[in-house]
Parts: sequence; C-alpha cells; structure tokens
Amino acid sequence: MRASRRRGFTLPEVLVSTFILVLLAAMTVPSLVSYKNAKDARATAATISSFSLSIVNTNAELGDPGFFERVAAYPQTLSQLIAPITTSMRSCAGTLYTATDVANWAVGAPYSTATVIATKGVPTPLGWIRDTVYVSATPNYVELRLDSVETGDANNIDLAIDIDADSTSGVLRYEAEPSAPGNPQLHRLRYLIPKGIGC
Repeated sequence: MRASRRRGFTLPEVLVSTFILVLLAAMTVPSLVSYKNAKDARATAATISSFSLSIVNTNAELGDPGFFERVAAYPQTLSQLIAPITTSMRSCAGTLYTATDVANWAVGAPYSTATVIATKGVPTPLGWIRDTVYVSATPNYVELRLDSVETGDANNIDLAIDIDADSTSGVLRYEAEPSAPGNPQLHRLRYLIPKGIGC
C-alpha cells in the first residue's frame, strides 16, 4: 500500500490568508480603540458631572442638597466635599468658614463618594480633575479643570456632556493647554458650574 502524500499550503494560499487576516485586523482594531476612547470619555464626563451635583444640587426638596445649598458657599477644593471643613479653611471666595458653615456641612456630609486626593484631585480614565475649584473667567460660573487632554478625547467628553463638540459653548469649554504651548493636540478642559452668591 502506498502512503498518500500530504500536500501543504502553497505560497499564494498563505499570502492570501495572511492578507485577509491583516485586512480584518485593520478593520477591527480602530473600532475597538474608538469604543474604548468613547467609553473612557463617558466615564470621565460622568465623574466630572457628578461633582457639579455634589457642589450645587438644587433638588433640595428631594432631601439631597449639594454643598452650596448647605453651606451657602462654594468649596475651595473638591476635598472639602468629603473631608470635614473647619473654621480655619477658606471657601472658593477666599472667606473663612464660620462655625455655622461647619455645622451645616456636617448635616449633609459627605457630598461625594469619589476618592479625592488632597491637592492633586480625582483620577479619571483620561487624566486628573484638579482638586481646586476655580472662580471662572466666564461670568457667573465656578469651574473644575482637567489638564492635558488630547483633542479627540476632549471632543468625546464634550459630546458626552453637551451633546455637541464645540469648545466655546455649553458647560464644557476647552482651549490649548497653557503648560504645553508647542503641542496643539493638548487641551485644558473647563467644566462650568453656574454660580449663585458666595464665590
């Protein structure tokens, strides 16, 4: 009995198969990366938006007022949403908290369950939200900032928050990163929170 000879793949068959696999990978990888970028942007948008509610939650009738509704001032840092404030600490306006402010803070505390690292801020998938609450150059707002965000990520976060990728309108604004003047791909994000009195 004669043994049958097993025939292997020819070079053209191997090349065609390799080409098809490379083509499939080229089509799949960008969509996976795009999905991850959009997911990270949504997570970052949710985190930064949650701080807006922690600071100013006008749904006091639901029994969950924000920091401003309890203390009648804006916090100077996000850390003040979690760690007890004292009469030696300052609000966003630079005024010292009173004993009444401290007592009112304790009634609704903590105002966020996020992990805030004092003087650094809050980690997100796309960078750190700074611990400082800034008086905005935009009238009647205070702002939270996220630094060194790439253009595509800034647009994705803007779409998640404002449903429009426009760097000059809505509650999310962004401009070229001041700390990286030679890199037009990096942006500082400014999340605007409407301001009442107190800051």
